[in-house]
Amino acid sequence: MEIAEVATLIEQLIEGYDDIETYMKENLGSDWKVLKSSWQRCKEGEITKWEFAKIGLSKVGKRFAGIFIKV
Repeated sequence: MEIAEVATLIEQLIEGYDDIETYMKENLGSDWKVLKSSWQRCKEGEITKWEFAKIGLSKVGKRFAGIFIKV
């Protein structure tokens, strides 16, 4: 899969969580700090969830994808 395709999948999966921020904090550990500012921008509407997913994939990689996509 291309990064854009994975980002689209994650974007859709994010919608299924009631408290996605807590979920990410609990499952990403120290990597959450890397994404926190991007998530804040997403919540404020500066970037889309798709753009946030793409940032997560580029900065954290498989670990970010792995909390949403179970293989």
